Amino acid sequence: MNHPAQVSSVSFRWFRSESSGSLRQVVPSPRVKFHLEVLILHDLLVEDSGIYVCVANNTVGAQRIQTELTVRSPLETRWGFLSLFSLIHPVIFPAMLGKKERSLFF
Repeated sequence: MNHPAQVSSVSFRWFRSESSGSLRQVVPSPRVKFHLEVLILHDLLVEDSGIYVCVANNTVGAQRIQTELTVRSPLETRWGFLSLFSLIHPVIFPAMLGKKERSLFF
């Protein structure tokens, strides 16, 4: 067993499972960001639905975990997202969910 001082730092890579079963590496873009092991997707589209796989590697070995993301409809707001939220009062604003207008509560 390696001494803790001999273990290198962990690297994380994200992949998306293709319909063929192969994995395609997720690359950063204006809509896709990484923060350590966290994959951050902005402005989700229905096409972003799928199985995502995170692979962690270091000198001891590798581990992988997968999760499934389902996007049913893109979310559009009339005013854009608000940058300030009240911690005391709920924030309510209209949004288009599919073809129907709904009120969102945060």
